Amino acid sequence: MRRIAIHIIIGSALLGIGLFAGLHIGFAQGSLLKGLAIAVLVDKNANGINRAINSTLGGRNLAPNTDTKVVPILSVGQGGYVGAAQVAGPTDTLNQVRAVLQVEGRLGGSFRFNGLVPVNSRSLTNVSRVNGTGVSAVIDVKL
Repeated sequence: MRRIAIHIIIGSALLGIGLFAGLHIGFAQGSLLKGLAIAVLVDKNANGINRAINSTLGGRNLAPNTDTKVVPILSVGQGGYVGAAQVAGPTDTLNQVRAVLQVEGRLGGSFRFNGLVPVNSRSLTNVSRVNGTGVSAVIDVKL
């Protein structure tokens, strides 16, 4: 039994090293792996990230029936970014938020926009805005 546990630990360590080494294999593959690794880290550490943001921004004393949570950002537009967003809103509505959709674009030649929309899906198909919620903080990493 102990031998099996040791093999599992060694295998997991090698997998982790391989994943992070893969971040440097070329821009396209590295960006994809980096994005995947960050998305997994956001999922695994969402509560800790949320507490840290609340502590930093003073969000501990929210109105009754209001809460915050951290979800991954899905980015569409002028570049590849991945990260996390803290979303705030009524607790029952907030439970519907699965991600934040970041939409970037240009208006004419001089203006650029960046929209952050809490949505009910982590897929870019069949996605709907979750009304009554808003983004209160963003953490992102350039790919």
